[in-house]
Amino acid sequence: MRVALYCRVSTDEQTQGRTIESQIKELESLAQARGYVVAEKYIDDGWSGALLSRPALDALRDDAGNHLFDGVLINDVDRLSRDIANLAVVKRDLEAKGVDVIFKNLPSDRSPLSNFMVNILGSFAEFERAMIADRTRRGRRFKVQERKLIMGNIPPYGYRYVKKDRQRNTEGHYEVDPEEARVVTMMFSLVAEGQLSSQAVLRRLRELGIPPRHGRHWSWSSVHRVLANETYAGTTYYNKHEVTDSSRPPPANAYVRHKTGRRLRDRTEWIAIPYPRSFVWFTRKRSSVFRSSCGEIGPSPRATPNTSTCFASFAGFADTAAARSWERLTTGGASTVAVIGTAFPLPQPSVVRQS
Repeated sequence: MRVALYCRVSTDEQTQGRTIESQIKELESLAQARGYVVAEKYIDDGWSGALLSRPALDALRDDAGNHLFDGVLINDVDRLSRDIANLAVVKRDLEAKGVDVIFKNLPSDRSPLSNFMVNILGSFAEFERAMIADRTRRGRRFKVQERKLIMGNIPPYGYRYVKKDRQRNTEGHYEVDPEEARVVTMMFSLVAEGQLSSQAVLRRLRELGIPPRHGRHWSWSSVHRVLANETYAGTTYYNKHEVTDSSRPPPANAYVRHKTGRRLRDRTEWIAIPYPRSFVWFTRKRSSVFRSSCGEIGPSPRATPNTSTCFASFAGFADTAAARSWERLTTGGASTVAVIGTAFPLPQPSVVRQS
């Protein structure tokens, strides 16, 4: 009997030490013990069992229709799928093409008892997946609420993430990235000192040839995201977005490992994580750095009669005098803009003056 081997391990399972190699070895030993001839191996490494669309699984189903093998050998039911509906779809599709679905620890026939056992184990696999997801969610939430640890956030531009170090007994945390911090400081200075719009800031960044963290050129949305981010005022948030299915269909022949869409949650659901004072660009007396008496900082911001007043409101300083005490660029060519706790030289001092 010619058989195909199907193996799958998710990314989370990889971190727990479960490997594809161990599955392949077990199935090869089983095939040899039963006298099967291994015709092909299909490997989905790092793919969730909740997904129906997986590269190796699709190839397996296609080749089943071409009669390349008579059966498919699988370690456990949850390797095929952790969704009971998807499990039924795949199993029936393979059997309709004349391919037997053989699980290592279950009867290999198509009797009602065998189907019942597969369905029961499939339901347990789905239940286990839901329980793992719930425990993970509650564990992360506890760490954020009680221990104020950063969880599940991509570091904003200007920061980098330092992973947890068990040997040094340190938790994962952010630290200021000096190179990116210079750019962030310049961007806020262009808005506060130069009264430039985000579109004008974008043009300056491109003129200077300053690259973003990823890609070749800054986009308006990336600039807007920096200027609107409350992280620079000392607070980041967990549980800010909800992951959803993307509204755009994936390209043809493309596979999506995770849900790629996201939706902003109600602000009451956000969990605040304060930063150390040394990591804060601006203190603030308002809940938003982005919205100020200057108006919306966007493509067409409202003009303001007084730069210092605008700056005091935008940066969140308590009064104009405090804003003036901030280290600012002068016509004499000062080369530093102060960040609370740290000072960074700008890429080019002249760019922060109004053109």
